[in-house]
Amino acid sequence: MKLVDMVCPNCGAKIQADADMGSAKCEHCGSTFLLDDEAVHVKYDNAYEAGYQFEKGRQQAQAEARRMENERRVDTGNIVSQEVVASKKRKTWLWVLGWICIFPLPLTILMLRKKDMKPGIKWGIIAVAWIAYFAIAASDDTETTKEESIVETQTVVERVENSSFETIQALESAQTESVEETETVADTENAETVKSGSEIIEAAVAEFNSISDSELTYVEDFTPSDRSGNHYQTEFRLAAYKDAIGKSYLLRETQVDIVERDSLTQKGILRVYAHRASADDCVLLIDQFSQVLSEETTDAEIAEAVAAFIGNKEANGYYYGDLGLVITGNDENGYEFLMKSKND
Repeated sequence: MKLVDMVCPNCGAKIQADADMGSAKCEHCGSTFLLDDEAVHVKYDNAYEAGYQFEKGRQQAQAEARRMENERRVDTGNIVSQEVVASKKRKTWLWVLGWICIFPLPLTILMLRKKDMKPGIKWGIIAVAWIAYFAIAASDDTETTKEESIVETQTVVERVENSSFETIQALESAQTESVEETETVADTENAETVKSGSEIIEAAVAEFNSISDSELTYVEDFTPSDRSGNHYQTEFRLAAYKDAIGKSYLLRETQVDIVERDSLTQKGILRVYAHRASADDCVLLIDQFSQVLSEETTDAEIAEAVAAFIGNKEANGYYYGDLGLVITGNDENGYEFLMKSKND
């Protein structure tokens, strides 16, 4: 009797069957099946000894292959050594001459053509490059083996690469300094020409006072976007007035507020407000501030604007020259006055 461990093909249970019977029955599910159809028996005689001999032979074959490879490398190295011994003297100066023609000369020409670089930096870079290459040219020119030549070549290449890298760094540093100097000069020029919002308002007030019989007297600064302030106007809620600057003055007894803001196209957009102003104050503001805010508006246009206000006692949306007026109110309660740019 030969018992064989098997797995039932029907339910997957492990069973033992007699190989000589030719068939088997599963005790778990009751299935019956033929052993010849479900199992194949292979028998190895002396399987352990056969496996041992196989592994031993494989390891011996690998050792033999490594030995032959080492012998081949040694033979190749001897051949190369013989060829190196028979090689001619290496002319280092030819190699250096080639590098001089490739790198230092163009670098020198490039440096001489750069007009915006400081002379000290320019000549310093040129001197460093040529000293490095003259040092290479004066180096040892004796007979060397091929292996030593390779090492020397790598060293020279590293020197050249390092010199090139240092030269490039020097160039970049010089260019950065030049750009910084240019930006510094530009910033200085801009600082001299671009005025702040407060300076623009103060300049306009100074010009008004120089041509008017009644002067504007400074009271206080204010933030137009501050809704809790006494100078707040409905339009100040717009984003255009987020960073606007305001200054308040007195014209006789009338409060005059001047607001400066930046637009997308220009700096120094001014608006002049007056609260509970008299008719005479409105006329004075039209006559004098028109000259301050716009050089394009003519005297005739200013005179027509004054006449239009006097005739109607309002100017709600009146435009003349480059300016516009919004004046509402009456003589009893005073007038709310606004002068602005026509395109504002």
